[in-house]
Amino acid sequence: MGYRLVPDKDGGKPKKVPINAVTGQNAKSNDPATWCDYQTAKDAADQYGYNGIGFMFVKEDGFVGIDVDHCYDPETNTFNEIATAIMGRQPTYMEFSPSGDGIHLWLKGTKPKGASKNTDTGVEMYDSVRYFTVTDNPIPGCMETVAEALPDTLSWIHENYYVVETSPATGYITTYEGENSGLTDEGKY
Repeated sequence: MGYRLVPDKDGGKPKKVPINAVTGQNAKSNDPATWCDYQTAKDAADQYGYNGIGFMFVKEDGFVGIDVDHCYDPETNTFNEIATAIMGRQPTYMEFSPSGDGIHLWLKGTKPKGASKNTDTGVEMYDSVRYFTVTDNPIPGCMETVAEALPDTLSWIHENYYVVETSPATGYITTYEGENSGLTDEGKY
């Protein structure tokens, strides 16, 4: 899929609207007929001036995407502690996100059950029903291919960055469960 940046009606961050690279119409997260392969998406983005391309995660494909927001300072060329720990856990393909201050990591594996997003840590993890932007701007020194997740890599990231807490005020469990649907940021091309 390609995507176009569309202004947010409330004045917030522009939305990345997925585009069917074959028809030019909006793509749908629940309709594989609106998705395409990487080269078709790339060619359409170049030809029609889309803002970029993306990948739709489908559980059966076996890919897991990890998004770490606001973790890189381009002026100092440094990553924060969270990004450094996650990137150091296992080599794989990693790239900068379109903002330039976040990163996307790709692994082959299965996402642990539970939360997909923790806004406190800025870490998200998806293996289905999510669209990730693709920048083709790799982090220097990363692998050129997506690695098979080591047995404890995904569970370690999940346990360390998707905190489950009990609220002292209410006694209820808070899981930081994020929206695991919609195409707001970032599966098949």
